[in-house]
Amino acid sequence: MSAMPQSWITVAATSALAPDSVIGVTVGSLDIAIYNVGGQLYATDNICPHAYGYLNHGYLEDDIIECPLHGARFEIKTGKGIDGPFECDLKTFAVRVVGEEIQVEIPAESD
Repeated sequence: MSAMPQSWITVAATSALAPDSVIGVTVGSLDIAIYNVGGQLYATDNICPHAYGYLNHGYLEDDIIECPLHGARFEIKTGKGIDGPFECDLKTFAVRVVGEEIQVEIPAESD
């Protein structure tokens, strides 16, 4: 069984993501949150699996994001839900910086 093909997609300029902040981006049908935590970049689903709140409108504290709707909290490095209402963990994505661009690795869509 072969691995699913991946592709790196430019989602933002590095200047768009201030230290210790989060932004939301859309890639195709995916809503992705990009985090800058102490200079390290991370990416997760941007939609809370509990009530579809946008996590980039939530509260970032260290490496924890809290949903603005009902307070579900997730570790951004792993996507793991740690407390509050949630049905599943967040999906995470690999992130890299190329020049001044932030890129996220997205699984290729199957036709």
